[in-house]
Amino acid sequence: MKKRLWLLLSAMVLTLAGCNGEADPTSELYAKGLEMVQSLDAMAENGEYTSLFVSSDEIGSEVSAMGQQDYSSPQAVYKVSSLQLATEDTQTLSEDLKEELDTKMLLATPSMINSKLGVNTLAATSVVTATDAFLCEDLTERCILVYTYNGNYTPIVSFVPCDDGTVLVNGSLVATKALLDVSSPEAVKNVLVSNGNITDCTVEEITME
Repeated sequence: MKKRLWLLLSAMVLTLAGCNGEADPTSELYAKGLEMVQSLDAMAENGEYTSLFVSSDEIGSEVSAMGQQDYSSPQAVYKVSSLQLATEDTQTLSEDLKEELDTKMLLATPSMINSKLGVNTLAATSVVTATDAFLCEDLTERCILVYTYNGNYTPIVSFVPCDDGTVLVNGSLVATKALLDVSSPEAVKNVLVSNGNITDCTVEEITME
């Protein structure tokens, strides 16, 4: 509990520091992403909560394993931007529908990756997801933050800016071993592009002092 409280306080400080009209919203995104990671951890640790959605012992065991992982300090954090999604050929869609499709494609990325690991993994990771929204007028494009840890699960937090300055946030855990072994932005890009719904992107490692 003390660990999670310290992390949340750190995230609040970073968020307040970033909410000053700066052109680069990375610190705000980083802080919000940490909050989402801690929300995912709290869900996975709470047996009463997860029991409402778990239908088998196998799925329950994997959800429990998610909660046992230490999410206190990420080994590395990668920002994924300039996203090109697999919707480029949808020429007949209106601009509004294209935007809607792009957003759904982005938010489906963690599930698409987990689906390759089997039905039980997909079901378990779908239990531990979080959504939120916050004000960040400086964010003008969709992006993803990938938080890597020393464990079997990698949090992915997606950010979708809206017209009024609000940003929709979605957090999920990915169980693929391919993300556990990444040690460079290029490796993260290769994992995401090989998934199919992201055709190209720019990946950079970010650090917060």
